[in-house]
Amino acid sequence: MTYTFQMGLVCFRLRGTDRLNQDLLASINGSGKLHMIPSLVKGRYIIRFCVIAEHADEADIGKQMFHHSHFLKFYYLSNI
Repeated sequence: MTYTFQMGLVCFRLRGTDRLNQDLLASINGSGKLHMIPSLVKGRYIIRFCVIAEHADEADIGKQMFHHSHFLKFYYLSNI
């Protein structure tokens, strides 16, 4: 059996230190609304957001990214 599915991966980091990005990830995951994972690219800490829900569509992803973008703005502005 084979299944057709789509998966999306978004990798990002805030401008600033790795510590700022580590704290952001802890805050995102601690919110209980999203779960993201860390990684390193060329020695720099990044955050990965992976969409793997079997029946996720563009609207579902858009809702998550909308929530995510507002969270990032709030977090970044409260830490500068």
